[in-house]
Amino acid sequence: MNQKEAMTSSASSPAPSGTTPSLRDRLMPTTVTAYTRRITVAALVSQMLIVVTGGLVRLTASGLGCSTWPKCTPESLTATPELGIHSFIEFGNRMLTFALLAIAVLAVLAVWRTGRRELRYLALSLLLFVPFQALVGMVTVLTHLNPWVVGVHFLISMPLIVWATRLVNHTYGSQPHLTSARNALLVKAVAVLTGAILIVGTVLTGSGPHAGDHGAARNGLDPAAVTPFHSALIYLIIAALVALLVSMRRESPRAAKIVGLALGVVLFQGVIGYIQHFLSLPVAVVALHMLGSTMVVAAVAHLVFNVRKAA
Repeated sequence: MNQKEAMTSSASSPAPSGTTPSLRDRLMPTTVTAYTRRITVAALVSQMLIVVTGGLVRLTASGLGCSTWPKCTPESLTATPELGIHSFIEFGNRMLTFALLAIAVLAVLAVWRTGRRELRYLALSLLLFVPFQALVGMVTVLTHLNPWVVGVHFLISMPLIVWATRLVNHTYGSQPHLTSARNALLVKAVAVLTGAILIVGTVLTGSGPHAGDHGAARNGLDPAAVTPFHSALIYLIIAALVALLVSMRRESPRAAKIVGLALGVVLFQGVIGYIQHFLSLPVAVVALHMLGSTMVVAAVAHLVFNVRKAA
């Protein structure tokens, strides 16, 4: 080995056993470590929580607590006591974007030296999409909380949760269960129904009372006309998951647990949905329903990545 090769090997190899690894080796390990897994889980949790905190901005009527972007007002970069509590809620949610960026950067660093391209692509996707989300947030404010723009702002968060879930699956080395074409079709149906539920649910939200500001417009649709479609989709996804669970219990205990998890989360979300409907949309229950939507997306994505059609 020549001197150049020796220097390259020394720079790229992990610290020898028994020695304290350098900061670079801890932040950028050459293999998937417990640290790598913790960071990817943190990336998933942060993508879910930002949806909830964004929802709290809307539910507390703080969506226009800051009247412009990126400043809070034309005169002030940040929230001030004179602007009231709504400005602090809105501006605080904006600041969480930097936390998401920091976690995404750490995730990229944690997988970069592993040599696994799929980990790099997923982590980079999370990092690059965060600024895009911020730009959509800007449009949301500048259009004075147009309900269709608010809906898009929510929906484009869902792919980030899917990518983060896939990243966690890869770092934990999950191996998919291979199943029949019929069961694979049920998995696809669950995924499609999840997307439809999110879209219809977002449209339904845009017709309801929580606009994000007392003067913000709604989409003009009748909630009573949209609700039956939303409910029907919930019943369909429950039926598909029950059928899949029955089949998986005969094939694989691990796959059955994954399906059972998705079914449990969907049932939880359905119950919360009915409670918020019959209680006339109390803020706390609606916030819990938003958390439930992120849990549904993560659980269904986990199902899709772990139960696939056999070749």
